[in-house]
Amino acid sequence: MSKNPKTTVRFKNVRIDLVSTSSFPEMVQIVKTPTSLKKLNGKKFVNLEKAKIAIEYEQTIKLIGKVVSEPKFIVPNYIGKELKKEFDLSE
Repeated sequence: MSKNPKTTVRFKNVRIDLVSTSSFPEMVQIVKTPTSLKKLNGKKFVNLEKAKIAIEYEQTIKLIGKVVSEPKFIVPNYIGKELKKEFDLSE
C-alpha cells in the first residue's frame, strides 16, 4: 500500500491501491474511504472497474436510504368524486 501515483487512484474521495498478485495482475484494494463508506475499507476487487462499481453502488444506496417518504399521489377533488361514483365508494 503505497502512495505512488502509478499504483494509487482516487475515485469519489476514495483511495484505491493496486495490489496485484500472480493470479490477479489487476487486483486493487480500497485503502482509504470517507466514514459513509467505511464498510468498503480494506476490500479487494479483481479490477479497478469492479471497485468503482462497488463505490457507486454504496453511494447510491445511501442516497436512496435518505429519502424520507414516497411522494403521495394526489388526486384532484373533481377526479376523486368521479372515481367514487364510478366504483361506488362512499365516504
